[in-house]
Amino acid sequence: MIRNEFVVTKDMYIDWCRETSKKGATGKFQIFWAALAVIMFVMGIALFISDLPERKFGLYFFALGAFCVFRCFRYKGLYNSYYKRLSKMMGQENWVRIVDFADDEIITSGGNVTIKNNYSDITGIRIYGSKVCIDMNNSSVVRIYKDSFTQGSYEELLKIIKDKNKLIKIIDN
Repeated sequence: MIRNEFVVTKDMYIDWCRETSKKGATGKFQIFWAALAVIMFVMGIALFISDLPERKFGLYFFALGAFCVFRCFRYKGLYNSYYKRLSKMMGQENWVRIVDFADDEIITSGGNVTIKNNYSDITGIRIYGSKVCIDMNNSSVVRIYKDSFTQGSYEELLKIIKDKNKLIKIIDN
């Protein structure tokens, strides 16, 4: 058995959330809301400083711009609330996450929660420095760290995963 063990902190959890939110449609919508906020503020300023009788509508554009800024950055507040709920569920602010790579399954446990996955569920592995993200076919991710192995090593783990699932893609960023 190979074991990866590390402490989940608030900064680590928020980093995980940011990592997933910058991908796909969510990241594109953040760019959209930021661009729309700039346009709204520019239009608000232009109307506000003009001599037109409609200059009071500049305030509406400022309000719309503020709403766009909120929509762009609302995830930071959501991540904090998710972490608070998760830490309350775990019973402590920081908890130990243990990922055991057994012969026939991957067992992720932390606090009072245990999740089991099969090696056949792995669709890919993404490597970011010392962080390794193991993508599963149910859109979940098992995160481990190269320097957090308490039993076995990262190289042994890669060999076992490649032997059990020959179709996975390994992306080293």
